[in-house]
Amino acid sequence: MDILQIKELHKVYGKNELTNALNGITFSIQAKERVGIMGPSGSGKTTLLNIISTIDEPTSGKIVLTGEDAQQLSLKQRSHFRRKLGFVFQDFHLLYNLTVRENITLPLVMRQESKMLITERLVVLAKQLDIQSILDKYPFELSGGQAQRVAIARAIIHQPSLILADEPTGNLDSKASRNVMELLCSVQETEESTLLLVTHDPVVASYCHRVLFIKDGKLVNEIHLGANRQTFFQSIINTLSLLEGDLG
Repeated sequence: MDILQIKELHKVYGKNELTNALNGITFSIQAKERVGIMGPSGSGKTTLLNIISTIDEPTSGKIVLTGEDAQQLSLKQRSHFRRKLGFVFQDFHLLYNLTVRENITLPLVMRQESKMLITERLVVLAKQLDIQSILDKYPFELSGGQAQRVAIARAIIHQPSLILADEPTGNLDSKASRNVMELLCSVQETEESTLLLVTHDPVVASYCHRVLFIKDGKLVNEIHLGANRQTFFQSIINTLSLLEGDLG
């Protein structure tokens, strides 16, 4: 079952000199799938995430999430639409005046959920992400890997249908990146959510079931995980090399 459908998405910036940031992108994502988005800088990857999240508006096209067309929603309805989404950013975006516990539970507190529900969800995620010992610390006391695990917990505590991750390991070293991706995939599978991530890192992309490649705002290639993740990783590198070669 498709949880997300992107249909003929266009995004044009400017008035005199027009820039086509997205040029007719169409794809769909099935429930519980992990999909990576890759491509050169300026190819439209982050623009695509911003439009899916309704942070930005498309010039034309459709974004349908769990049957709801984002372009047909009122401002109030969009607020509820965003509750279906969880966000993980490269820079963590944690609130430094709140503890780890308060950062993670903030989405549920803002919805005025019961203390019992909030505690139950926190206990489950803290154990899954191995952050029980840091719940009362503040973000400035955390390592990069710890901070990203906290960000993942915050993104998923309200059980979103779709997690959007923009360079989720961009500020981490290779060991911390692998650790974070293994935990993110584990939690995503346990929570039965769906993941769409933008990355420049072939290792990170190899954790996905499928990788879409964008260039000049167009979808130019797509590869799937087979039986061997190492082979998939090498296919990602080869495809990126071809894209970079085309740029020359």
